[in-house]
Amino acid sequence: MNITDHLRQATDTTATGSLDLEHVARVARAQGLRARRRRRAVAVLGSAALVGAVVVGSVGLLGQDPDRDGLPVAGSGTPTASTPTPSTSTAPAPVPSLDPSDTGRLTGRGVTAGLRHAVQEVAQGRAGAFAGQGGARPDDEAYGQLDWTDADGLGVSVVGVNVQPGMDYVSSCGATELRCTRTRSADGRILTTYEEHTAVAGGVGIRRVADLLRPDGVRVVVSATNGYDLPANRWDVTRAQPPLGYAQLTEIVQQPWWGAQLPTYFLEQGEQLAPYDDLDPSIAVATPETSPSS
Repeated sequence: MNITDHLRQATDTTATGSLDLEHVARVARAQGLRARRRRRAVAVLGSAALVGAVVVGSVGLLGQDPDRDGLPVAGSGTPTASTPTPSTSTAPAPVPSLDPSDTGRLTGRGVTAGLRHAVQEVAQGRAGAFAGQGGARPDDEAYGQLDWTDADGLGVSVVGVNVQPGMDYVSSCGATELRCTRTRSADGRILTTYEEHTAVAGGVGIRRVADLLRPDGVRVVVSATNGYDLPANRWDVTRAQPPLGYAQLTEIVQQPWWGAQLPTYFLEQGEQLAPYDDLDPSIAVATPETSPSS
């Protein structure tokens, strides 16, 4: 279903007798995030894979981030990692033993369900307004997102995940990637963390990212925002900082279930997500044969 169909459905008052403004807003936010992912995919086309030093920071004003184990980082501002506080929300249900053979092809719903569980493992709060997108071919990537209302009560964040099989691209530490740090672990995993800032009226839109490339060619990119990234480079800033810190985002990308195949448990959980928007499949998810995206 494309955005025109979504809006036609939302404005059809025959069944409900009223305009579904919440649905319209949710679709607009999802379209804005997808447009941003496509812009980033185009920007990556001319980039070569980076597999360099143990730690590479972008040049800039050095600061100290308590979420980085004392490593120097570059950029402006000092994002504050969230400290989970007591919440009345229900804890995630225990995941059963995940049989490596009990898996299926990536779907948008499946990775969104996996994301929901992973976020609930590292933070306290409430997830909702789910959306996702899966490629048409078995080796395509999948994307999922959700609105996260953190227990700190400071405002809603959009948390998203891209799972990309068959990749060799490492996210760069360029001019737009602030506070960027890259590390290579002993097993060959390359982790890049950074922020993107967008100056808007009344504040700054922030997207905080953990980008992991594994030796098996699976790339997992997880992001959290301090509001809604809207079309036309606009933002609806809902809080001063994203609720998830670098340590929490890193824990999410390192979950063992991300891969070309996803545990059936999450595929089944994904079918139960509501409300859920299937992002327009006519705007294809980038594949390794075209260009990577995040």
